[in-house]
Amino acid sequence: MSIYPIKAIALNIIEFAFANKKDRGGKPYIEHLKRVSRNAKKYSDVDMLQDELEVIGLLHDLIEDCVEWDKKILNSVFRNALIIDAVERLTKSENVDYDTYIKNINNKRYARAVKLADLKDNMDLTRL
Repeated sequence: MSIYPIKAIALNIIEFAFANKKDRGGKPYIEHLKRVSRNAKKYSDVDMLQDELEVIGLLHDLIEDCVEWDKKILNSVFRNALIIDAVERLTKSENVDYDTYIKNINNKRYARAVKLADLKDNMDLTRL
């Protein structure tokens, strides 16, 4: 089964969920998600499934930033344990300290690659 339909679904979800959200520079937040999705491969292993990595990049802020989304709903749409696990690890919850959050991300290479791309994009002052 090709992941491309899943990628199209992920794009549709973030276009709707982040439609009115802006980044700190006043630009559409969805552009951050797309950049992270494209750039995560720079931090990935050779044998990672790149299409799944891109989907995780698109969805990495969904549960944290869009209250109408949670793991259960995401799982009902995608039914892909790797994607769901990585997105859940990338979601910072209030009851988890930052060190534990980072350790959970670091333990899974897909989540780690996306988080590194996310951090790199967040540190790029030229986007502001």
